[in-house]
Formats: sequence, C-alpha cells, structure tokens
Amino acid sequence: MKNSSLYLKLGAVAAMAILLAVLFFHSKRQDDAFEQPGRTLIPAVGPISARPRAPELIFELEDSSKLPVASLHGKVVHLVFWAEWCEPCRREFAVLQKIANEKGQNYKIILINLDEDEDGRNSARALLKEKAIALTAVYRDTRKISELLKIEALPYHSILDKEGRIAATFISGIDDDLPAFNKLLDGLLKE
Repeated sequence: MKNSSLYLKLGAVAAMAILLAVLFFHSKRQDDAFEQPGRTLIPAVGPISARPRAPELIFELEDSSKLPVASLHGKVVHLVFWAEWCEPCRREFAVLQKIANEKGQNYKIILINLDEDEDGRNSARALLKEKAIALTAVYRDTRKISELLKIEALPYHSILDKEGRIAATFISGIDDDLPAFNKLLDGLLKE
C-alpha cells in the first residue's frame, strides 16, 4: 500500500515536471520567434472560402454614437485590442498611425481598450492624446466584445476582409514583424 502511494506521488511529480518543461519551452519558442530568420508570428491569410464571418459588432464611440462594423463593408478592418498597461500595445501606436495614413480610405483601424476601470481608461485616453494618435478608439462595453472573441492576451489583432470575414488573428505587436504585416494588409486590400 505504501509503495503504490509512493509511485502515485512520484508519477504526479513527474507529470508536473513534464508539463512545466513543455510550457517553458513553448513560451521560449514564442519569445525567440523573431530572433530566428524566416520566423514570424504574423499569420498568412487563408483562402476566402475558409474565412469565418465576423460576429455582428457594434461599438459605442466617445460621443455616444454607434459604429457597426457592418457599416465598414468594403474596407479592411483592423481591430486592435489593447490596454494602457500593456507595453507592446503602447509601442505599436505610432506604427499603427503611420500604416493607417499610408493605406488610405480602404483600411480602418479600431483601437478597443480593455482597461477594467475608469482610471485605466482615462490613462489610455491621455496616452493616445499624448502620442497624437488619431485612430478610432473604443472604451465602452469592450469587455463583452473581448469575451465574444475569446481574447486572452494583448496586443490582440483581428483583421477583417472587405466582406467582414475574419482573415487573420494574432497576438503580437505588429512592429515585431512589420514586413509580414504589410504583406498581409496589401494582399487583403487588393482583394
């Protein structure tokens, strides 16, 4: 009886050690992805027929007006989920603004703030103002949207094609691999 209990405990310890090793090496692989030539965390866009339709999203803007994503039909829509405390999120704002300016009328970025309290949202507003970011920003009812899209880490990007289908999603700063991101966008803008 004592031996079987000992074997059970040793088995549990071994299983835990294996799990921790897998988690460590997986996270290490993600961290090192940009240090290896040819590796990117920005996905390729799949075929149109394989793209799921985005849920019906309606954002409430600062002036209380509504912005249904469906009203942006014909544009590539880039949903960026972020928080004021997220350093990779903060780093990419200038790049996002530059890309928005370069890509023109057929590309729309919506910054969706996930700070949980009013102080965080106020800090987020101040940050965008300080950095002179003139992109559409959403602060209201964002928790429901993040739950609907199952967002678990930041910055989270969801790119919708001109027909409102989800063409790509990824968790990474776009500034980590700007050439791959521009290739993704250019392909969608040409469709």
